[in-house]
Amino acid sequence: MSDPAPVSRSAQRHLDLIRHHEETLARYQADPAVAEWLRQFRGDGARFLERYATERASALVDGRSFWDINQREEADLVQEATERLWEIQQRKLFELQCRWRAEEVRLPAELVVLSQDFERWGARIEQCPLVPPIAAAEVESYLAYLLSDACTDADDDSGRPREWQNYERFRRYLLLEAEGQDPEQVRREAGRNPEPGLGGLMGMLADFFLDYPAWYAHCDAVAGPPNLVLYLPDLRGEKEEYYRHLGRTGKAPDVYEEPDGGDEPAPVDPPLTAPDADPPLRYLSYNQFDSLTDTLMREFETPELLRFHEALLHEPTMAPVAAPGTDDDDDDDYEQDDENEAALAELGAEAGRVLLEIPERLPIEAHPDWRVALHRTWLGWRKQRLATALQAAYADYAAREQAGQPHPSPYSKSDDLSDLARKSWKQVRKLILKGRERAGEPRDFNF
Repeated sequence: MSDPAPVSRSAQRHLDLIRHHEETLARYQADPAVAEWLRQFRGDGARFLERYATERASALVDGRSFWDINQREEADLVQEATERLWEIQQRKLFELQCRWRAEEVRLPAELVVLSQDFERWGARIEQCPLVPPIAAAEVESYLAYLLSDACTDADDDSGRPREWQNYERFRRYLLLEAEGQDPEQVRREAGRNPEPGLGGLMGMLADFFLDYPAWYAHCDAVAGPPNLVLYLPDLRGEKEEYYRHLGRTGKAPDVYEEPDGGDEPAPVDPPLTAPDADPPLRYLSYNQFDSLTDTLMREFETPELLRFHEALLHEPTMAPVAAPGTDDDDDDDYEQDDENEAALAELGAEAGRVLLEIPERLPIEAHPDWRVALHRTWLGWRKQRLATALQAAYADYAAREQAGQPHPSPYSKSDDLSDLARKSWKQVRKLILKGRERAGEPRDFNF
């Protein structure tokens, strides 16, 4: 006799539900205490027991899985709140890095000798002795940020920052903003038309991971201008790059060299050869074209043409309109609109599902689009839960501080420094020491 065919998981679940339902009915229908308890109600007790048996069977079959999911979600929330608590320390360390790079402060050599040491301390921020302990007032400031619209990374599927001391990446992001560009657009377009070679690959990766933490942006806004990253010079970074280049190539870097393929520098004006010599001709660069066009237009053209010219400078932005049946570049815009609509619909549906399941009954946020309103309502609820968990995390932190106990790492092991990063940093140190030697200077980091 052959063995019976294996039962699928879904079929087994259905069989388990039936079995538990029947067992529950048999158990409670025959229990005099249950019958006595049901006498206090008017109505059909048998129908109630049917419903109860169904609910009990579901709890027995599926309850453990759902409980595990809820426990994981709660653990993830606590983990995120703990990481957020340490963002306070990350910001203080980053500000210290900016001032150290500008040579405004000196730090003990056993703690920091190169800029990369800040990334090492950022990866184990709980052990960092360079910043003072977290104060209660700092936690209150962070909670105000967390519950505000400035906190844009509280969605549970948002990408959380993993690098908090990446000075070069953050500076590039802020420089793009200062130039009127959209760093997020640059990040989205990374990889579309990369330059050939290793330099192009590195540039593509730099743009792909381009970001600036929302917490840092909030701190910048509260502190007001000038921005530390843009205002303070990176003197230390320039020195490190000088010695690294010297160690790698054996020669000092050319101050006119443009590693990113930029325009060649304008030649220096030649000196006058005689007191009555004609003044040297000014170098006409591409960057001057716009201003010189305005000058020439005002000098030689009619007022009407000048008005037309100024109108072109302020051309209104119009939504692209494609003729039926055409296939051009505007199709990308429509595809993006479709993707945005689909994402918005999914956000609204998921937020509505969660709001139906939670025990609280919340007022819906006001917004013309109901999907956005539901999502904002859910997001506000999640931020409140994060705030409660963060306060608990700070209470634990303060207790450890008072007892003189070490703090556990707020980050998972996967967030720790990779072997590749360690090897890269060792190589950087070797190059700098080699560059110091080639410059006839001591093989140390005292520069």
